[in-house]
Amino acid sequence: MFLFLISAFVFLGVLAFVSWHQGVLYNFGILPCYPPPSIRVDGVALADTLVWLDIDSDGEKDPNEPGIPGAKVRLLYEVELTDNEGLATISLFRPGCVCDCNLGVSISADTPPDMFATTPTKYELDETDRIYMFGFAPIDA
Repeated sequence: MFLFLISAFVFLGVLAFVSWHQGVLYNFGILPCYPPPSIRVDGVALADTLVWLDIDSDGEKDPNEPGIPGAKVRLLYEVELTDNEGLATISLFRPGCVCDCNLGVSISADTPPDMFATTPTKYELDETDRIYMFGFAPIDA
């Protein structure tokens, strides 16, 4: 009986390790994006953002245009504030997502008080490695 219990615990431990290990392999794209139902894999949607003061209101970031600190960016229900340079990285846990976890998720920026948007304030995320840029100009400019 004792040997049976030890064998059962070893078997369950190996099974748990293999499931975890395969989950890691799916997340990093080593195995295909469709794991068998027995393997639980979770992922993350991730976006880098820049919110800047568009001095000339042209919708393009110029070298002399500073970031806007403390601006709110949203990834569904997650909210992040930009740093002193107007940058923020925001992530969203996606249960059951293996690959392409950014697909179907949008990022947005709240318009700061007394400003108007010079770029779109919402983007659909894609799988490229890029910075989502949000430009705002003062209303009185």
